[in-house]
Amino acid sequence: MIKFAIPQGTQEEYLKIAAHVNRRILKAVSWFAIAVESANIARVLIFSEMKLGTQNNRIYFGFYLFLLLFSAFYLLAQRRFAGEENLQVQNFFALCSASVFLLWHSLFNVYDVHSAGEMREITVVTALVAFSAVFWMKPICALLNLLCQYLIFIILLRVPIHSGMGVNFTITVILALVIYLARFQHMYEELEQRRRLREANRQLTKTGFWLTREQYELISQTVGFITFQWDIHTDSINFSKEWEEIFGYPSYLENFTDFIRDSEFLRKAQKAEIIDCMANVRKGKSHQTYEMLLPVKSGSEERWFKLQVATQVDDTGAPCYGVGMLDDIMEEKEELFQLKREAQNDIFTGSLNKAAINAYGERALKELQEGQRLAMMIFDMDDFKFINDRYGHPCGDYVIQAVARLLRDYAPSRAKVGRLGGDEFVTMVLVEKDLRHLEAYAGKIQRAMGKLTWGGADVKARCSVGIAVAGDSSWTYNRLYREADKALYKAKENGKNQVCFYEYEGETLEKEK
Repeated sequence: MIKFAIPQGTQEEYLKIAAHVNRRILKAVSWFAIAVESANIARVLIFSEMKLGTQNNRIYFGFYLFLLLFSAFYLLAQRRFAGEENLQVQNFFALCSASVFLLWHSLFNVYDVHSAGEMREITVVTALVAFSAVFWMKPICALLNLLCQYLIFIILLRVPIHSGMGVNFTITVILALVIYLARFQHMYEELEQRRRLREANRQLTKTGFWLTREQYELISQTVGFITFQWDIHTDSINFSKEWEEIFGYPSYLENFTDFIRDSEFLRKAQKAEIIDCMANVRKGKSHQTYEMLLPVKSGSEERWFKLQVATQVDDTGAPCYGVGMLDDIMEEKEELFQLKREAQNDIFTGSLNKAAINAYGERALKELQEGQRLAMMIFDMDDFKFINDRYGHPCGDYVIQAVARLLRDYAPSRAKVGRLGGDEFVTMVLVEKDLRHLEAYAGKIQRAMGKLTWGGADVKARCSVGIAVAGDSSWTYNRLYREADKALYKAKENGKNQVCFYEYEGETLEKEK
């Protein structure tokens, strides 16, 4: 059942976590915004030929300056609120600031689209998904922010809700809401588990810290998890019966530290995380939460578990027991992974969206190995407006989706296919010296496109292709895109429906084949 409220008795803990998490995220966002907007302001004032001489430049400058000043204001103000004892005030300030960042992004995107006179990439989608996925907030806050950004986009740009763009943006906002609700359920369960763990800890304290097997069974049945008690002094541990059923080990283990260190099924990182948790219990850390991938009984499968541990102390205040719960969260993880995958896709075509393909390109360039190069192929439809004008927008939509499908079907192994916007696509793939397969791939796409029909008529779907290859990791993504775009422009100049490589040190890449 979907929850829409913070669990009873956890309000203070929720505010404490929310204030800490939201403040940390906003500090990173503010510093990033200051760096980016400083560069944008310098670009307008120094590198732009018109500087502030045009209204368009002045408006962009105003956007950049506002975000820079607001980011600086937040960093200064959050120091004041960080010392505020009222957690509700801290969190209210953080969420208001996050809303301002999101509102700025929406208005900037609206103006950017309006000034261009066409529906370019709607980058606010990334901001909406990020806002929904990372901030700790109550449902009413998320709903109001998403609704506000949706209305700004639809009303200011006068986008009909039934149009392709309107439907896509509506679906995106709904997806952002679904991501938030999945995150909130995860948040709710974490708070509820902490409350139950505190209650179990309180009950254990009253009985002198001793748990019989019957008490373990009772707690396990009550909360539905694997429960355990680790004795710090003897290094022995008691698990509920679910432990043996799921992992295949006895419910009572001596020398538990050695058991973890000597395990053949745990990886080095998993061992280090568990040993670190045990060390924190010995130091008296009151509560710990981990999410870890652990091998289950079969040995052929790993599943995600949430580990929560509370430290119990004796009459002198010294740590003596670690008690906790182990909860299988595999379904939650798979659901979140699926939502993240959907957030990376262009809803209309099923290809990666611009933000996702850009992120892949930047990451791939940084991780290039010796002998590897990264190729970018930009596919841009020729005279696509003719198809829309002659056969109608339903035909145009069909062609866009068909081209996306062809690009994926014919793509080289491990290639990434994305949509940059409109009728422009990109394929990125790691290559070595021989580039002939890139030209062959482009040729297959052009021939397959030429066979597309609508109502039995040849729609004359054609495309030009620009190809660039980053020689090593010193290349930036912007440079790679710029060179591929130059090659695309050359293909257009050569009569369209052509494949061109960018110029490299006085020679074309075609000569390297």
